Amino acid sequence: PGVPVRSAQAEMDNIAAGLARRYPEDSSGVSFLVMTVQSAIVGGGKAQLLSLLGAVGFLLLIACANVSNLVLSRGLQRQREIAVRAALGAGRGRILRQLLVESFVLALAGGAAGLAIATAGVGAFRALAPADFPRLDELQVEPVTALIAFAISALAGILSGSAPAFSAARPDLEVALREKSAAVSAPVRWFSLRSFLVVAEVTLALVLLTGSALMVQSMARMLNVQTGLRTDHLLTAQLKLAKSRYGSADAQRLFIERLLQSLQAQPRFNGVAISNNTLMNGSMALLHFDPSQMGSREKSVNLEARSVSPGYFDTMGVALRSGRLFTNRDVKGSPQVVIINESLARRFFPGQDPAGKVLKLGPKAEDQFQVIGVTADTRDIHLRSEPRMQVYFPLLQDPYDQMIVLVRSQFRPAEATADLQKAVWQVDKDLPLNKAQSMDDIIAESVAEPRFRAWLLSAFAFSGLALTLIGIYGVISYTVGRRTHELGIRFALGAQPANVLWLVLRHAVSMALAGAVLGTIGSALLMRLLASQLFEIKPGDPLTLAGSALAMVVVAVG
Repeated sequence: PGVPVRSAQAEMDNIAAGLARRYPEDSSGVSFLVMTVQSAIVGGGKAQLLSLLGAVGFLLLIACANVSNLVLSRGLQRQREIAVRAALGAGRGRILRQLLVESFVLALAGGAAGLAIATAGVGAFRALAPADFPRLDELQVEPVTALIAFAISALAGILSGSAPAFSAARPDLEVALREKSAAVSAPVRWFSLRSFLVVAEVTLALVLLTGSALMVQSMARMLNVQTGLRTDHLLTAQLKLAKSRYGSADAQRLFIERLLQSLQAQPRFNGVAISNNTLMNGSMALLHFDPSQMGSREKSVNLEARSVSPGYFDTMGVALRSGRLFTNRDVKGSPQVVIINESLARRFFPGQDPAGKVLKLGPKAEDQFQVIGVTADTRDIHLRSEPRMQVYFPLLQDPYDQMIVLVRSQFRPAEATADLQKAVWQVDKDLPLNKAQSMDDIIAESVAEPRFRAWLLSAFAFSGLALTLIGIYGVISYTVGRRTHELGIRFALGAQPANVLWLVLRHAVSMALAGAVLGTIGSALLMRLLASQLFEIKPGDPLTLAGSALAMVVVAVG
């Protein structure tokens, strides 16, 4: 109690160093990561939740700017009424309180409506969110949450109505009490509070639009990444052997051999394989490798390790670069062999053909393996995980009581699952399949989190864009209404429609361009916060920044 994480981590590092000194063969490179329970529960979701919170904050600011603009326009339309009140003795404080109360009531009404939608939307959020979203099962609208929502609504109402209220509470009595025709012809200021609010809306909306564009591009690139694997028409299922029947390595090996024969006998399968570890779900088995065993001066590294059956590489579409693949002859009693991938070959066998070389994974004789082949690198952990140095062991030499069965079939997953279960029951009628699903479904689950995040940011971006368009339309509509008398005179004097149209649109163009410039600068600075959530695209990607700014200007002017 009372010990900071940093101090606890330092103590665990000392313990790990002591273990490495006492047991260099088993504990070298072992480390212990210390974290709080909250960090363990939330995991990597903190950055995602903060980015969503930022998007919500930006959307709230856009809404506040929009409401301020509408309230300001309404206040200007009520100048004559407010001037009459002031002429009859109403003080500035009284008028200000009236306008703020109106904004406050409007904000509370909007907050209540938003809370009702949020309560109904919790179910939709649960359905759309990925299954591993932090504490999803605990998600609900609690009384404290509702109270905070109302407090934010009240604060937003006060902030949104403050500037318009102060502006409207100081009317020019002489101008406001004139006839309507005179008021209509009053000069229009281009750089007013209304224009400033629209520029702020465009700026914030552009930041949201840029973030959404980056997330969507990141998602698209992730889905199009070359994995080095054939994942189409591939069905996977997990098996766990009971230790009471398959407690020895020989029993496990015999089961695997019989299962492979049963699978290969199924006419609907055109590829079958077994692995000791899952694919594309973020988990891996690591093997500590000390290069000094082979006379290298490089530092110790961790290798991704996988035990696979004959036919694995053909079934998964992994290309063979040199040597040969595992066969049914690579069993217990035969020479110990391994297959390595290109990354490992480049690192420890530069400029050589590793086939026939000896890979020493330890000081003992049973830790030495002959390299019989080199395969292409694969992304078999996650789409966004770079290929690691990998070593493959023959499953018939190194059996496990837990395994993943992979079958390729052109039939629907439900039909292939039935055939797969039938093949397993022919070997052991009491052994059930677990988590039978297609590889496409597994990949979809692995990218569910970034897809959900991209979808949410896109929804916020389009909402912000819609609010911004409403704000621009309101300002231009108000400006045109104020200048109706002037524009009529221009037409009467022979002005061309195109010239009058540009006279009106240049205000919108100037606001859109100013917001686009500020939004681009803000995006270049703030998008760095999304760097950890992007894949193969930089936060300051110039094409994305320029494209988002151009799209915002075109939409705003249109």
